[in-house]
Amino acid sequence: MTDLVSTVVAVSGVRLENLDPVPEPADVNAGTLGLLVLLLLVAAVVVLVVLMNRQLKRVNRKNAEGAYDDLPGARRTPHDRAGDPGDTGGEGRD
Repeated sequence: MTDLVSTVVAVSGVRLENLDPVPEPADVNAGTLGLLVLLLLVAAVVVLVVLMNRQLKRVNRKNAEGAYDDLPGARRTPHDRAGDPGDTGGEGRD
């Protein structure tokens, strides 16, 4: 790796003294920008989870009301068919 760096430096004409020195590990930290980005990502995930739960509750409520019964290939569970006069008690598609 050192040979590659030496070759690149020699070809490019850059002097090693002009390159930025590597900072010490104690001098480097994530800072407030990293914390802000992390907090924004956490807030976005929380918002998405809340909105998804709201939508799933809405879909379940509409399904219980029978809003999706007319869709082709819609499956009804035995629980949904409990009051159905044509129910034979078997499972599967209508």
